[in-house]
Amino acid sequence: MRGPGPRVFIYIIFFVFLVLLVSTTPAVEFLSTTEHNVASKLVELLDSTEEYVLIVSYSLDHQEVIDKLNDLFLSGVHVVAMIDASSSGRTVLCRPLFEVRADSSDGLMHAKLVIIDGRICVFGTGNITQSGLHRDSNTFLVFENCDHVSVLEDYALAILEGRSLEMQKLPNGILIMTPSEKGRQLFLNTILKAKEEICFLSYAFTDTELLALLKYKSAMGVSVRGIVDHWNNDFSAIARYLNTGIVVTFPPDNMRIHDKTIIIDGKTVITGSANHSFNAWQKNREVVAIIESADLAEKYLAHFAYLWEVADYGLESWSCPD
Repeated sequence: MRGPGPRVFIYIIFFVFLVLLVSTTPAVEFLSTTEHNVASKLVELLDSTEEYVLIVSYSLDHQEVIDKLNDLFLSGVHVVAMIDASSSGRTVLCRPLFEVRADSSDGLMHAKLVIIDGRICVFGTGNITQSGLHRDSNTFLVFENCDHVSVLEDYALAILEGRSLEMQKLPNGILIMTPSEKGRQLFLNTILKAKEEICFLSYAFTDTELLALLKYKSAMGVSVRGIVDHWNNDFSAIARYLNTGIVVTFPPDNMRIHDKTIIIDGKTVITGSANHSFNAWQKNREVVAIIESADLAEKYLAHFAYLWEVADYGLESWSCPD
């Protein structure tokens, strides 16, 4: 009896490859406040909740979101949130009915995560506030039914319980919870590997070591461009040095760049809650993702290109969905 031919084995190998690809590639949706109504999307996702919602956000004062969370709580869904104590007054004014914990430990509780039933996670650079979801420039990733959700839920629970966790490697990148010196070194080493282009968006840029690294990469022939917020002109001691050796621009006066993102060589994205500061890595509770994905990098580069054009032309208005 003849056994299966080589073509059958090829089909089997191809099928196994597809199964592995589907199981390791996260289902992720990219959102930006310049292109999407993020608040409406978040409320839509919350509408699908059946059991529980965990929220970790430096501040929480978006009334529509809080109203939806109140409705879920009254319907029997377990809802718990963690905010930084410094922003608790704004949350109280929105009258949440669910449990809200206020972190008053050293360093800021600055992470931004929404976990829905252990199957969806909304993760990004913006807080769950009117400014974070509407007025400021921010980006978010919506992960569904993948390893990223379980790791990010572990991080959210650790923050809620006052614990720390090590960084976690995933098929297409790494998730990091700060404080983490190992995570910071990986962050810097990832940038050091850039060969062609570095594009960055920064709300608060006070990290002299990162600035020196970007200048070094520029001197080595890498294209380095950044858009930084006006906050730096008033509060960053190194603001005067940002535009020497690298190309940096600022947004129009009526726009706030709240992003904390670096895109490397059109294939690597570093994003999350951490500003480009020492405190973000050494004191605060932050969550940062380093993701290897050309498709995702393309979306972030489109967001960067739009902001660069707005800054270049000095537009007095910019599109942000109401």
